Amino acid sequence: MVLIGTVLFRDIDTHSAGIQELLKEHKLACMKPGDPNEIIVRRTKLLESTFRAVKSKTFDCCKQLIVQFSGEDAIDAGGPRREFFRLIRQELAHTSGLFEGSDGQMVFTHNLKLLEENKYWLAGRLIGMSLMQDGPGFGCLNPTVYRLICGLPCDVYEFDEGLLADKDFVNTVQQVPNIIKKYNNFVKHTGTKPDHQAQSKIPCGFRYCS
Repeated sequence: MVLIGTVLFRDIDTHSAGIQELLKEHKLACMKPGDPNEIIVRRTKLLESTFRAVKSKTFDCCKQLIVQFSGEDAIDAGGPRREFFRLIRQELAHTSGLFEGSDGQMVFTHNLKLLEENKYWLAGRLIGMSLMQDGPGFGCLNPTVYRLICGLPCDVYEFDEGLLADKDFVNTVQQVPNIIKKYNNFVKHTGTKPDHQAQSKIPCGFRYCS
């Protein structure tokens, strides 16, 4: 099964069908006709200027993108757009603060400030746009993380916690199996769910929400 954007392809061999064919079908299904999005971005502040453009109420990520780099005269016949998405991919992976780890083994950072600013969501939009408009895919994520995002079967217990740079967060993650076990035992023997005081002892981010 392959998941690309909103198009779901089941029970096919991606090697025989061809990724390019899947992307072409995805593009036909998702791209909208009409006037393109025209944005001007700065090379020195590429992510900052791009995020600002994408957050605009008039911006439609399903329309063709025309990119101009500030201070450059190149007309976007496809070249500047492809370069833009290539640079965006590099900055998302290595300088955005959204991911950590090496290529092919990256995981999301645990950054509440970036989460509140919708930066993870914006990064997802940019990667989706790149796939639709002949740019590169992300291709950097740890396989377990990728499968979780796509809703595919995976064994989270096989995940290498050593990939996480924040050791305090690693300690929190390591507590989760024991917390789940205690929670299930509590519900099993009492028939009720923990009250607010009991939940307060559970690390933030793993508490039960009714």
